[in-house]
Amino acid sequence: MFDQHSVPQRVFEESNLNTNASLTYYSSATLVQQQLLAEKVEVGLLAEPLASATIAKAKSSGVELTIIADLQEAYGEKVYPQAAIFVKEDSDYTPLIKEIDEFTNNGYPKMEQYLNDIGVEALGLASVEIAMVSLERQNISFSYASNIEEEIRSFLDLFDIHYDEAMIIL
Repeated sequence: MFDQHSVPQRVFEESNLNTNASLTYYSSATLVQQQLLAEKVEVGLLAEPLASATIAKAKSSGVELTIIADLQEAYGEKVYPQAAIFVKEDSDYTPLIKEIDEFTNNGYPKMEQYLNDIGVEALGLASVEIAMVSLERQNISFSYASNIEEEIRSFLDLFDIHYDEAMIIL
């Protein structure tokens, strides 16, 4: 597992995964990937698209890796926020928010074209193909914070952060 005391650990601890594994923490997901590829560990926690890229790399080296559990599914009905958009209060962010909402909640139109135009190297991705194949498991969607206040409160509780309604504009 990577990043002790961070989101992956906290969500893993709150999930419904039953495991007898002893946890070892690494400072980055890349180090977890290296441990898996070198067959020094049996299980690793990786986010997509790195999980799919690791499986592909392993296969080309004759090592078989598979996804054995989906952390989001194990976490249950609640979702955990993975990113936020911070805006200045007096800014007009409505067009951008609308575009992000439409893009993430309508099947990511032109995603493959965007990835090719920007380039996988610039984005730090293994390949366009892996990014596209793993897209559904990346759990990328847009929600207005006001619609998921309970999930935000629950997530912040994992880090002993007090939720205040003033934190949310939309």
